[in-house]
Amino acid sequence: MLPIKTKMSAKARNFAYLTMLLSILSAFSLIFWSNNTTNATESEKTGHDETGGSCDDVLDTLDARFEEMRGVRKKKTATMDLGSVGQKKWWDPFEPEATCLTEERFGSRSAGRYGAFGDGPKFVCGVDHIAQKANKKEGKGCLVYSVGSNNDVSFERAVHEFMPGCETHTFDPTLRSKFVGDQYATFHDWGPGKDGDIRTMKNKTWAAKGLETIMRELGHIGRTIDILKIDCDGCEYTALPPFFDLIASGKVQISQLQVEMHSGGGIRAVHDFFAAADRAKLRIFHKERNRGCDGWRCVEYAFVSGSFLRKANAAAICPTGYLPSLESNVESKSMIQTKHHVKTEMLKEEAVMPLFDKHLIPENTAVDMNIGTNFDPLIAMEGRHRILVDPLFYVCESNAKWTSNVTAFCFAVSNQTTHFTTFLEYNKKGLSSLLSKVSAGTSHESFEVKSKRSVLVLEAKVLFLAIYNRNTTINRLKMDMQGWELSTLLNFHQLLKKPRFVSHIMAECFCQREGKQTYQIDNSCEKITEVMQDADYETKGGCGGAEWSDVIGYKRGMGLNFLDGSAWRGKRPN
Repeated sequence: MLPIKTKMSAKARNFAYLTMLLSILSAFSLIFWSNNTTNATESEKTGHDETGGSCDDVLDTLDARFEEMRGVRKKKTATMDLGSVGQKKWWDPFEPEATCLTEERFGSRSAGRYGAFGDGPKFVCGVDHIAQKANKKEGKGCLVYSVGSNNDVSFERAVHEFMPGCETHTFDPTLRSKFVGDQYATFHDWGPGKDGDIRTMKNKTWAAKGLETIMRELGHIGRTIDILKIDCDGCEYTALPPFFDLIASGKVQISQLQVEMHSGGGIRAVHDFFAAADRAKLRIFHKERNRGCDGWRCVEYAFVSGSFLRKANAAAICPTGYLPSLESNVESKSMIQTKHHVKTEMLKEEAVMPLFDKHLIPENTAVDMNIGTNFDPLIAMEGRHRILVDPLFYVCESNAKWTSNVTAFCFAVSNQTTHFTTFLEYNKKGLSSLLSKVSAGTSHESFEVKSKRSVLVLEAKVLFLAIYNRNTTINRLKMDMQGWELSTLLNFHQLLKKPRFVSHIMAECFCQREGKQTYQIDNSCEKITEVMQDADYETKGGCGGAEWSDVIGYKRGMGLNFLDGSAWRGKRPN
């Protein structure tokens, strides 16, 4: 369980969960939490892995089911004699193969969010999740394409009302009157299709534009289309398959697609369309036969990307702010069981950075920071905000008990690209991950593994860059990271060199004992001293015969000196 917890005052607690791997459904999570103390105690006795009930595990289970359903359909369609299939049965093999837990019919002509009935509205996945993205202005914000209007702007109006902040573009080359939705969307009299194809409809003729061409001309290359709604009376067969290939290649990104499909293209075009959607890793999550065309001449389909579906479903079943792995972890199940190593897709920095807002990292000020707090986090000094980082949930929970000016980050920090891994908990005041095992012949060799916990490991430079970009400096940086101090200092070394960014540092280091260090990772006092001195720090400390020690430093050229030892002591919250 890895929430981020912050307290700006005694009256206001701002909880932002970065990840919580031990919750499933809202109701179930209450049951789990009520039993968690007992389970944790039992795990300390047995050493059982606590990662089995994680949100990612639930999402992986759903993905496995969705993939199995798609596999059955693909096997069936691969052996079909298309020439013998009656037209009314063309759509039969293509049923929903995924579940969006928050799907809704969206785009009401009347007031209200849930009054969308009849033809026109579409089934959309994760409306609130998209709205949250739009409100936070994550990346470049939310982007919606609506193809085919006929001057019915109910969908655009609903986006404007319930996903405020989304950038919406409407495309229709057949309008004969002025577009009536200027307050909701930007209108273009373009028709998607194959670049340059001449099309005629409603006595109007135009040259089609490919969707990639449209994105390029609008400056949207590199952005994700959050919703692509398309009803263009057959252009789906020329516009979308090439677009699917671009999605499959990673050149463009789309979260979901709502499309009305028509039988005029022929059965081969229908099957080729779904094959292209499979290559793009789009899943069918809704199907609706259009009663306006006899229930079979045209059918409404809703597709969602696998990565967006995971995020939308996580938003529905996991604690607020939970950040799932971006892709399915299904294929690594055997590795989890045999190696106790949680293998997930790497989390991109841009997926993490928006979480570090002003409520978590204050702007234009100085803070104190302690990475690896145990139960004795760095004491408060001169009223500065403290950033306390520890991956053990019950330690992080303790850190969050301070009454004011504290942000408690419940994850580990290292030099490695952001990912999840399993940590071995040796005792209630020490932690080691599988990335740095205990060395034989050292004091820690006798420690008994009490439990295994799945934690998020955040790349150090992501966190420090977030602090630096808020024009905030670090007065005291205390690092007690079970052997990861050296590699972490190297990871954000360029930021460490910045004048006045980090004033004082205390970093734990290891000393050689019979050619070994406490953990199987190089964290020598000599090298940490060299790294700090290279970043223009005056240093002292190091090995003095003990198994481990500390290197202490202050930034040169700032009129500073070594802090008194009491400035580095910790204090357990009440």
